[in-house]
Amino acid sequence: MNADDPSSTAAGSQRGGLCRGLLRLLLVLPWIAIVFGAIYAATRFLPDEPVTYADPVEHFKYGSTGGERESGFPYWIWQALPQVCAGYLPGQGYASLGMIFEAGKDLPVGVSKRRNLGLDRVFLNCAACHTSTVRDAPGAGPSQAGGSPPGGQRSVGAHPSGAGPPQAGGNPPGGQRSVGANTPGAGPPQAGGNPPGGQRSVGANPSGAGPPQAGGSPPGGQRSVGANPPGAGPRLITGMPAQRFDIRAFESFFFNCAADPKFSREFIVPEIERLTGGLDVVDRYLVYPVAIALMRERLLMLRGRFAFVARQPEWGPGRVDTFNSAKVLFNFPMDRLAPKELLGASDFPSIWNQKARMSRDDGGRMELHWDGNNTRTEERNRSAAFGTGTTPPTIDLAAIARVEEWLLEARPPPWPYPVDMALAEKGKALYGGYCAACHGADGQDFKGARVGHVTPIAEIGTDRARLDSYTHDLAVNQATLYAGYPHRFQHFRKTFGYANMPLDGLWLRGPYLHNGSVPTVRDLLEPAAARPVSFHRGNDVVDRQRLGFVSDQAQAGGRSFFLFDTRQPGNGNAGHEGKAYGTELSAAQKDALVEYLKTF
Repeated sequence: MNADDPSSTAAGSQRGGLCRGLLRLLLVLPWIAIVFGAIYAATRFLPDEPVTYADPVEHFKYGSTGGERESGFPYWIWQALPQVCAGYLPGQGYASLGMIFEAGKDLPVGVSKRRNLGLDRVFLNCAACHTSTVRDAPGAGPSQAGGSPPGGQRSVGAHPSGAGPPQAGGNPPGGQRSVGANTPGAGPPQAGGNPPGGQRSVGANPSGAGPPQAGGSPPGGQRSVGANPPGAGPRLITGMPAQRFDIRAFESFFFNCAADPKFSREFIVPEIERLTGGLDVVDRYLVYPVAIALMRERLLMLRGRFAFVARQPEWGPGRVDTFNSAKVLFNFPMDRLAPKELLGASDFPSIWNQKARMSRDDGGRMELHWDGNNTRTEERNRSAAFGTGTTPPTIDLAAIARVEEWLLEARPPPWPYPVDMALAEKGKALYGGYCAACHGADGQDFKGARVGHVTPIAEIGTDRARLDSYTHDLAVNQATLYAGYPHRFQHFRKTFGYANMPLDGLWLRGPYLHNGSVPTVRDLLEPAAARPVSFHRGNDVVDRQRLGFVSDQAQAGGRSFFLFDTRQPGNGNAGHEGKAYGTELSAAQKDALVEYLKTF
């Protein structure tokens, strides 16, 4: 063919153009892929959004403190582990650790959710340690969740497994939101069609469950509320010590599970697929394998750093060694500390009436924590947030501020059973003579010459392990927290005894003393030699006569309770005894004093 043939030239030109077009397309395609990949990555992995709640009580129970950013567990891994590592739980699901599930909730009280790094992540918040349940009788089973009456009290609904996922809607795995306002007795909320990373604010539950019928008015103007009908279920009460939650067993579950060969994508990913109904390719082969590996590595690191806990006596439910955990965060050499520093397990405190706790009779601030090592509720709250996994860069100050505002005026529910008013009146006079100076005029009036002051250990005589565990070195390290921020810690210090605290909601705060070594108030009015040497913790049935919780039962309803032994180091039940503390009163006088304290 002639090289000058126009048809040949045109064909060659077309082929050349096609090749150049293909070449340009090949050069552009990677950039298109990069752009689309960047958009996907940005929309999937950049959002940092907590699930929020309009109602302050719901926000306290399920709202974030920011801990999910640093310490959060991917939601679906959290849901899968009770099945994958069931052998490391004492019973079925997280409920066997004393965590509380309300009807229609996929997470227990005290666990919050935040969309972060491409996954819904969950971790503990303040309510995990400061919410529990109360029952009137051993046979009282669960009831459907109702509204939130004054005082933050709710009925608690059953949860079938203690760990089951919610009903899935149109959200992708790892992107599920808690949505909608539950009505009394309503089932699980239906998941909406939120986009990945989308945020939903959860409405307040309607108030549909007010307090029981009021009885007579005890001293101080408080109302005595009648008992729930026979067979009524446990009532959830916010702000009280989480005396059922075994936080050490919670930690051990995750540490032991991480050390098990089953903590791997081969076992966890299939369980997640079973729970979710299937994962997409990215989640199946990238996101969850990486998340599982990172979570395992972090848990094993923490397991090694918290190894000292294994040398302590068992804490039991309702107790935590707060400040030795803080030493771990500050990289203290735990294996080289003095033995007396390593026994700091104490009871969770109640947290009501924070505004009233900001001042005392001499114009100063009340000394807070069991040993009075800080006088600022704001610092105390931010310090407590470290127990929920936060760090100075990750703490959600706005979310914590909402909880702080609610706690300023939050009050405990009143004693819900009849009070012998004549006997209580006799007890009121005894309280004024023996207790008011240290613990306040009554359950709402905290005036008293020694309220909020530290009593020297030589005077109070209670177990000193918690006092010794908090050291000057730790206080110095805490002063470095938030360095460069306007809210840098400035008020932590070493003290010489234990702080005198108000007694609001006393009926919900058993066992008693800082280390929970005395089961009831009536036992506390006896000399140490006459107090129980051992008793059971974790029962939520109220001891109406002795004021506290039933402590003489090893198990009930298939649940075993923890045997607390006061002979173990750090568990001593001595102190707070002698004439000044009322332990030399007659039996009748002690009974009268207990009756009056029920009105707190």
